[in-house]
This record gives sequence, structure tokens and C-alpha cells, in this order.
Amino acid sequence: MHLLWKNFLPITLALYLFYLSTPIALSSVPPLSDLG
Repeated sequence: MHLLWKNFLPITLALYLFYLSTPIALSSVPPLSDLG
């Protein structure tokens, strides 16, 4: 069970960092509505 957690933890951290960085990346890119 401990080995499963050690394998699952990096995936959780990666998803958490992706979740945090997505709004920052989207806010730095011009909105798609300006293209239309």
C-alpha cells in the first residue's frame, strides 16, 4: 500500500501543478474571442 502511494504521489503533484499553472497560462495568452 505504501508503494502504491509512492507511485501515486508524483501524479497527484503533477496534476496539482498543472491545475495551478493553467489559469496563469490562459491569462497570459490573448483571449480567443479577439480573433473572431
